[in-house]
Amino acid sequence: MAPPFAGRGVPVARLAAALGVSALVVSWTRGAPPIATDAWGIGLAVISETGVGAALGGLLALFFSAYQTAGHLIGNQMGFGWAGFFDPRTNESVDDLAELYHRLALLLFFVLDGPWRLLKLTVWSFEKIGPGEALWTGRLAGLWVESVGRSMALAAAAAAPTVGALWLSSLLVGFLVRAAPQMNLAAVDFPARALIGFASLWVGVAALIRFFPGTAAGAFDQLSCFLKTLGG
Repeated sequence: MAPPFAGRGVPVARLAAALGVSALVVSWTRGAPPIATDAWGIGLAVISETGVGAALGGLLALFFSAYQTAGHLIGNQMGFGWAGFFDPRTNESVDDLAELYHRLALLLFFVLDGPWRLLKLTVWSFEKIGPGEALWTGRLAGLWVESVGRSMALAAAAAAPTVGALWLSSLLVGFLVRAAPQMNLAAVDFPARALIGFASLWVGVAALIRFFPGTAAGAFDQLSCFLKTLGG
């Protein structure tokens, strides 16, 4: 579930990544708790570990989906919502700006050693939480709700510079239309919105790059808190 291996078009890459990470985790894990030997215990451990992995991947996907949502909001305000294309990775239609923000977030994640930090967090979870020993308590639901709220707030913050500028331009055009109805401002509305959108987009991308390390650190803190809650 974790980007960039969450797409449907990369099954071989996902399998290779899973096998590679598993080999590294096994070789680096020290003092891991014992594993059950009976069939029932092994089955429960497999189900529990699958749930832990899916939950961690989902939390990380929420972080990246915030930037994709910001791109959707900006694209719709700029009038580019209709200029989408089919993404074979997800079998969905996405617009250019959403894909731009998503790819930029992935790039920054790799530049800041995000995969390495995620791998170390995975090793830590195997050392502290034995297979099948995860505690699925009600507090985990609260952490998920909090993560969804953080994702929505991050999407709004990432889209705020460009969307705010476009809203102000729309407000100005509305005042001009009311003041001078004989002027045909509808003909210049879309080009003006596109120009203002691209100009403010530079500010938005610069702000994204500037604040991404802090937001990524917050996402890893959320993952750590989730794992600590699972371990009791």
